[in-house]
Amino acid sequence: MKAPTQKQIEAEIKALEESKQWAPPRTMFGDDNHRKIDLQIEYLQGEIDPTSAEFEEEYSQDEQSAILEARDWEEGQIDESPSSGWASFKRKPEKRKMRK
Repeated sequence: MKAPTQKQIEAEIKALEESKQWAPPRTMFGDDNHRKIDLQIEYLQGEIDPTSAEFEEEYSQDEQSAILEARDWEEGQIDESPSSGWASFKRKPEKRKMRK
């Protein structure tokens, strides 16, 4: 797997920002989806260091998981971008029925 370019990272940040339009604000368990998206964006912008001592204290396990998903993509360890995980919430266009 190949690490993304800076241009691809910038496009991913934009895609994550857009995904908040269709990702539900909260999961059925009450977890804050939009916060997780924001944390992925912050990581990709270089604002979060997952190797810091505060990382485990500051973020819940779900938040850490979201951040580490963004890190793994940025480092080329996984192919699927963080925004693609949120795409499952995007409404599918309705098919129009043709009248006879």
